[in-house]
Amino acid sequence: MKKIYVVLLLVALSLSQISYCQNLSVGAKAGLSVLPLEKDSLKGNLYSLGYHFGGTVSYKINNWFSLSAELLYASQKKTYQLQNTTSFIQTLSNSPLLGLLGIDIGSILDSLSGINQFVNDNVYNNHRAVVNLSYIKIPILASFNYKSLYVSAGPYVAFQIANKTTDELTQHVPIIETLTGLDTIPYYTLLVGSFFPGYSSPVTNATKGDKQIRAIDVGIIADLSYHLDKHFTVGVRYSRGLMNYRSPQIYKHDALSSIDFSVGYLFNIAKKSKAMF
Repeated sequence: MKKIYVVLLLVALSLSQISYCQNLSVGAKAGLSVLPLEKDSLKGNLYSLGYHFGGTVSYKINNWFSLSAELLYASQKKTYQLQNTTSFIQTLSNSPLLGLLGIDIGSILDSLSGINQFVNDNVYNNHRAVVNLSYIKIPILASFNYKSLYVSAGPYVAFQIANKTTDELTQHVPIIETLTGLDTIPYYTLLVGSFFPGYSSPVTNATKGDKQIRAIDVGIIADLSYHLDKHFTVGVRYSRGLMNYRSPQIYKHDALSSIDFSVGYLFNIAKKSKAMF
């Protein structure tokens, strides 16, 4: 967080120094972001909505070229799915619940030994998670314009300020599923769920501050905007990260990306105007 405050201070000081320039414009912008989440074999590409807002400053070098910098708050979202396999017998042996209930764990394990030669002893665990991310994003763009149409491109750096992961666990237990009549046992669902959470119904957990998510993201931006008049602008841009947002990674080439639609308002600063800060 200290690094973020230092960057914000430097940007503010820079704006205060260049606010005397004649060809300087400052303003604000906000909009919605289309965030690619995943690719489903049946539904195709899946997307979610995010948002962004912040300030912008632009310096016009000549009639067709300008440089701009932005300071934005941006929301991002990613998903991932993890699958692993454990042993039915091993899961029972690791559970203290049988001992608390006065059940002889040893005799049960002895009677179940070798069962994997006849039935599927695996327990299939499936974790499906949604990761919500918040960043302070600083793009630096070079813009070429023809009349009111602006084509821009450049790099950005983004500093993570928060993340929250919501994980849903489901389990598939073939041994239990092959048995009949279990649903007649009192508290059957509760009992099975205590040994195999996620079998009877999904189990959801939320965690904040995942340290495996990178604190800094860098990438590139391609932007197309149109100036409706001297003040109002509308634009669309594509933003693409250059590295995996997690370390260690879950998937390869799992960078942050978005398509952003925004509206903005700009006003010029006179040559002898006072500093902004």
